[in-house]
Amino acid sequence: MSRRPAFRLLLLALPLLLIAPVALAPAQAFKASDVEKFKADNRCEKCDLRRANFKQTVHDGAKLSKVKARDVDFKGASLIGADFQDAELRRADFEKAIMSNANLKSADLVAADMEKANLTGADLSRADARDADLDNANLMGAVMIRMELGQSDLKRANLHNAVLTKSKMVGINLERAILVNSNLEGADLTRGDLDRADLTRSNLKGAKLKRAKLKRANFSQANLMNVDFEDAVLKLAIFSGANLAGAQNLEQEALDTACGDKNTILPDGLKIKACQP
Repeated sequence: MSRRPAFRLLLLALPLLLIAPVALAPAQAFKASDVEKFKADNRCEKCDLRRANFKQTVHDGAKLSKVKARDVDFKGASLIGADFQDAELRRADFEKAIMSNANLKSADLVAADMEKANLTGADLSRADARDADLDNANLMGAVMIRMELGQSDLKRANLHNAVLTKSKMVGINLERAILVNSNLEGADLTRGDLDRADLTRSNLKGAKLKRAKLKRANFSQANLMNVDFEDAVLKLAIFSGANLAGAQNLEQEALDTACGDKNTILPDGLKIKACQP
């Protein structure tokens, strides 16, 4: 019997045998010395805290800029005014953490868990939070300029007075979110879910709402000038006192499913029925 087929099988299997030990190796964890330094000094810039556990701890004012902290656990921790600028925080757990006035500028927050976190007044400008969980998070007054929020979950989040200008929010879930007085000028909300969201007095000038779900959303007194409504669902949306001058791809058929009032400003040739008390 020829051994050539068996030899060929061995050659094919060899790369897999070499890769297997790497694949089975545990994910790289934190440096123990860095963890001790952080606990002692409440600062550890550029340190390695990957997968470290700081659950329910108090680290207000912590200095952690440029820290490597993938999969770190800060669940329920107090991080008021903490500095996480340029930090690597993918898949980090900040559920119910208190992070008011924290600096998260340009942080990597992809797939991070920030459910019910308190981020009032926090600065997340240019942070990347794609696929992040911010369900029920408190982001009142947060600065989120040019933030990446694609496919993230902000259902029921409080974004009252938040600034999200030019943020990329494609596929975001903002169902029942509070966006009163928020600034979304130039934001891209394509395919976003804003069903029942409250955008009263919000500024969406030049924003993209292509194929967005806006069922029962409240746009009372909102600035919607030059917004792109291509294929957006407007069923039962409220536009009382809203300014839709220059709105693009706004069809009469879609407007017929929404309502407004005598103060609603529409592009020429369009009309809207009055909302019922």
